[in-house]
Amino acid sequence: MNYSLHIYKCIHYIDAHLYDKVSLHHLAKFTGLSASYLSLAFKQEMNETVTSYIQRKKSY
Repeated sequence: MNYSLHIYKCIHYIDAHLYDKVSLHHLAKFTGLSASYLSLAFKQEMNETVTSYIQRKKSY
């Protein structure tokens, strides 16, 4: 899959810190984007929210 750099960074950060407290606001700060823009971009590229992505990954 071909994700934007910001979404790619989020995915790898989430995967590396899956059982730490990861929030949308933390990811926004990490990527330098606003939380609202990151939320929209993540949903558009991943077809799910940041929260649902984290929950799905934890359920594996």
